[in-house]
Amino acid sequence: MNTLVNFLVSLDPVAHWIVGIIIVIFFTAVIMNLALRRRYFILSAELGEARKRERSPFVSTILQTIVEEYKKVCIVNKSKVNTQAIIEEGFSNKMRGALLGERFIKNSVSLMIVLGLFGTFLGLTMAVGELASLLALSEGSDWLDILNSVGDGLMFSLQGMAVAFVTSLFGIGCSILLTVLNIIFNTRDARESVMVEIESYLDNYVAADVADEIETEYKLLSKVLYDSLKDFGEKIESSLNAAMGQVVEHMSEAAAG
Repeated sequence: MNTLVNFLVSLDPVAHWIVGIIIVIFFTAVIMNLALRRRYFILSAELGEARKRERSPFVSTILQTIVEEYKKVCIVNKSKVNTQAIIEEGFSNKMRGALLGERFIKNSVSLMIVLGLFGTFLGLTMAVGELASLLALSEGSDWLDILNSVGDGLMFSLQGMAVAFVTSLFGIGCSILLTVLNIIFNTRDARESVMVEIESYLDNYVAADVADEIETEYKLLSKVLYDSLKDFGEKIESSLNAAMGQVVEHMSEAAAG
């Protein structure tokens, strides 16, 4: 372990920077993966509680927005409600950070590999450049000077090769680990599962509530209309009875005369 630490410490600072960036990307992706999965788990738990009680005031803004938009569309046109489109629009508007995090997690694997390859080519370039400068300076020199310069140049070239291989190993190793973690804890699958639960809740619970509300409104309107027509009919009947009474009275007076 100490040998590995000493070897890493002895590397060129460029290798330290590249390896540090790769490690930062790896841990950032892991933490972001866990945070997103926790957020989707909270949404799923809220939907589970809402299904148990058939309706519930949601704490999450995204669920409140989706439910309110779904109710508006159902009231306007119940026969042509695209539930999936409403859910996707809600996620794109209210969870942009989460979707951006998913894209970062997805592309972080290739990003670490690219950084490792960048370190590889950079290290090889450093090694080849040092060898080329070494050969150029060794022309016309004594053998002793040539051997000394060759030794120093080879040491620097080996450091460049070490930069190349170490950055590649870190990039590929971290990408493999992150790929395995993404397979086990896939944020996209968690998000799609939550979206399916939201769609089921909207179609099975919220739609029924909207139908009951619409039916209640229709009943109220029907009652108001019935009461208005009943009152109007009673007034007409009263007016007709009064008019008939006057006609009968006049006819009786005319008959008596």
